[in-house]
Amino acid sequence: MTKKEGIRVIFSYSLTHLAFKDKVRFYYALKGRDGTSGIIKECNIEQISKGVLSVEESHTGKVEEFLRFWKGEYRTKEVSLTEKEGWKKKQIFNYKIKHLQVKDKVRFYYALKGRDGKSGIIKDYKIEQLAKGVLFVSEKYIEHTEGFLKFWKCDYNKREVFIHES
Repeated sequence: MTKKEGIRVIFSYSLTHLAFKDKVRFYYALKGRDGTSGIIKECNIEQISKGVLSVEESHTGKVEEFLRFWKGEYRTKEVSLTEKEGWKKKQIFNYKIKHLQVKDKVRFYYALKGRDGKSGIIKDYKIEQLAKGVLFVSEKYIEHTEGFLKFWKCDYNKREVFIHES
């Protein structure tokens, strides 16, 4: 990869294969412990949420090596924080549903993903779920997604990014 101005790589990863004690070790290596710095500090990584990292392009190799060491499954997306010709605007939404009662969380997830896997806003609006609580939304459906989260009274924040789609 050649260095491009303002490019970051979004890593979404899963650790479901790790035992609890290994997950603890992973998070110590990620965030640091007892005065030692983890890879987040070493590589100036922004943790968007649990399971999603925003990494400067120059550090992607080190992060890939780190995730491979932990045998983590991961996906990447190259994004720009500034508008570039030919790149499409997207939004990354982080949301929380702590305020919902258990029965309402179930209803929320049915509305989000569909009860049958064939409906729900993720399918209807062609949204990509990067991790639990993190949505990657195309410009066309930003207002719809925002309306959905407001309807459920979710705390959320969003960040604009640009992605090159061929």
